[in-house]
Amino acid sequence: MTMAALFEVQPPPPPPHEPEQAWAARYASGVMRRVAIKRKLKFRGLPGQCGMTIDWAPLGSLILVTGDRTGESRVCESVDVSQTRHVHGRESDQERHVRNRMVELDADSAYVICGAAVYRSGWRECPVHISKVPPSPNPARSPLGS
Repeated sequence: MTMAALFEVQPPPPPPHEPEQAWAARYASGVMRRVAIKRKLKFRGLPGQCGMTIDWAPLGSLILVTGDRTGESRVCESVDVSQTRHVHGRESDQERHVRNRMVELDADSAYVICGAAVYRSGWRECPVHISKVPPSPNPARSPLGS
């Protein structure tokens, strides 16, 4: 193993079917929807839908996110990944998100999952549990709606 390989950030394994602890931040209103449309994903920001950034699941993956403080849950589609570029010698967004087990939610979902008071706070105030949604036996019926 080379020295460079020793210092590379290795992403954690994909989210398991069993819930796993993470922390949720939020995107500005409307941004997640624009990203999903550009990538031709299902998320459209409709009421009840949820879009998220998660660096350890492929785009289009469905992830169940449950707020620890609120108990509210949503099935979220992975529509974005964090930037891998280093700015001014600091760690990249992706490295920081993986290290902190951080995900980002669309603004409306963050409000529901994190709660109104936490919505205005930082990501450390919104603990969540995430788990991968098993494939549906009926692919025509999507948890996101069509």
